[in-house]
Amino acid sequence: LPPTPCFYILSRGRFGTLTLGASGDIAAELRQERLARGGDSHLVAQRLVHLELYDETRKAEERWHQVRRWGVGSRLRLIRSSNPGWIDYAQDWQL
Repeated sequence: LPPTPCFYILSRGRFGTLTLGASGDIAAELRQERLARGGDSHLVAQRLVHLELYDETRKAEERWHQVRRWGVGSRLRLIRSSNPGWIDYAQDWQL
């Protein structure tokens, strides 16, 4: 995936810890996240379960600000609406 502004949600599992973020390069974010697995891998979110691409970084950051104010139930509904199987969208990416 070429560098593109996006809002994303990472998850450790179907009902595990959710990590929200906005980035101009999601592939670089995932590389960094996976490198962090070193010592405390049980604490690191591992799946890219939600991804929204934008044409401007500002819009991705605005979406991040919006969703981070939501409760966990609303975030889970967002993920289930776009990815009911909780598939890791980045599972086939070369990181």
